[in-house]
Amino acid sequence: MKYAQTKIQLFSQLLKSNYSQEDLELVLKAYGMAVKLYTCRYQYDGKIFLAHGIGMASILCAEAMSSELIASALIHNIYRNGNFGNAGKGLNASNRKLVRDTLGDKVEQYVYIFSQLPLQVLEEVVKCYNNLDVYDSIQKSVILLFISDFFEKCLDAGMIYKNLREDEKDVMIQKSYLYPSIAIKLGYSTLAENLVKEFKQNKIKDISPELKNLKGSGISYIVVPLTLRKKIYIVIYRYVIEKAKHLIHRTHIKLYRLKKFLKKGLLHLFRFCNS
Repeated sequence: MKYAQTKIQLFSQLLKSNYSQEDLELVLKAYGMAVKLYTCRYQYDGKIFLAHGIGMASILCAEAMSSELIASALIHNIYRNGNFGNAGKGLNASNRKLVRDTLGDKVEQYVYIFSQLPLQVLEEVVKCYNNLDVYDSIQKSVILLFISDFFEKCLDAGMIYKNLREDEKDVMIQKSYLYPSIAIKLGYSTLAENLVKEFKQNKIKDISPELKNLKGSGISYIVVPLTLRKKIYIVIYRYVIEKAKHLIHRTHIKLYRLKKFLKKGLLHLFRFCNS
């Protein structure tokens, strides 16, 4: 099956799958949020990060998942790498409220749990496979997000573009067995079969180092437009201003302490003179 990589492809798939108008509107809101929060972010294989989320949503749509989970796929990792445009980190009360107000409690809950479950770590995936019954229904839905995340990165042999170390390759291979097995346990055998097929495509051939992400084995990276990059004189100006502010602040503290010391000294002197 060919999975969506663009907005038009995803919504065509949703329409063919007979999702309601309300469902489509929710997914559209999630897409709009993803456009804003993932601007300029790319996957390690050079694919824009937005397309990765769309691919995940398409995989879940093919399995007839709920519109809330599909919407969550579009913004699944915003608390780790979404650019909210504020000084705080991704996961804070303000940003959670923004997601909740825009997309509802359930979508926000999925995204929040995705940021908390450590299923990128192989040992945790093994624990998940061995103890799947301890997870509640919400967590099991989020596990499907992790599976679709791994699945989508396998599309078009995307894994071969990642500059993996040998130990990381071993981890990916083990996950390629574990995730389909977990999907089967959850009742999604077709999802498991398709994941196995796609992962095999990643072992067909190797490519030259020039085509790989040589920034390291990081998940994604940002390419800032030239018009938004900081000019050297702006960097120097801000550095000088910050240093000046820091110096002024320290001077104020020292003056305050000196004032307090003199006041205390004068008080003792006054008492001594009147004794």
